[in-house]
Amino acid sequence: MSSAEEYKKQGDAAFAANKFNEAIQLYRKAIILKPRVAVYYNNRALCYFKIGESKYNPRTLDGYFDFAKAIEDSSKALELDSSFTKAYYVKGKSLLRQHKRAPALKVFKEGLKKNMASAELREEYLKNKEQE
Repeated sequence: MSSAEEYKKQGDAAFAANKFNEAIQLYRKAIILKPRVAVYYNNRALCYFKIGESKYNPRTLDGYFDFAKAIEDSSKALELDSSFTKAYYVKGKSLLRQHKRAPALKVFKEGLKKNMASAELREEYLKNKEQE
């Protein structure tokens, strides 16, 4: 039987090889073994985001479900660790792909309150604030 951390490492390798569905299943196994680890949820969220990006069409709902799953998992990661900057980023980017700019800006701003040094969050917040 593999440990949660072994499943995470395998998931990371699958993610690096762009095998997002495989990575999702490996992170799911890690979550089953250790359901209180934020990084497992956020890594799975990033997989859903990448799958959504591969289907994304701003004029249709293509990728919408994947972004919803990314929001769900990144929200769970933040519930477990409210200082997890990467989870704010994934959640905010997923909300943007669902055409939800105001909620995304709120998420980016919340993340910046936790980590003002995050260049990713600051860049996304400022870029999208300008488009309001």
